Amino acid sequence: MEKELITSYLSKLTTELEIRNFSRETLKGYTKSVEKFLSGIDINNLNEEEVKKYTIGLLKKQEPSSVAREIFAIQFFFDKVLGNKINIQRPKKNKKIPEILTKEEIKSMVNSINNIKHKLILKVIYGCGLRV
Repeated sequence: MEKELITSYLSKLTTELEIRNFSRETLKGYTKSVEKFLSGIDINNLNEEEVKKYTIGLLKKQEPSSVAREIFAIQFFFDKVLGNKINIQRPKKNKKIPEILTKEEIKSMVNSINNIKHKLILKVIYGCGLRV
């Protein structure tokens, strides 16, 4: 019974995505995300709280940007298939601190260059604080 209901929901979701002319990749991604969501919860209790619990579980295993994609798919499912708008906030992205070279590493890099023009370019780039 539950498997048939999931199949029915996924079929309706696919229809909604195709009507809106979403790309094949979006269709596959949204369908996979919603299928994973539906198979991981009690399908008779589809509500915002279940989505929040599911999101918290995902955040423990995945990066915030991946979880945000899952949330987009689930919100689309709730809105267009179930006709029930939910409001789930996207998780904040993790900020990575840039890796800074030590003074010795910078001196070694500059001294390893023989061409005066290249050495000057590297010193200017470093002096201006440019990275990558």
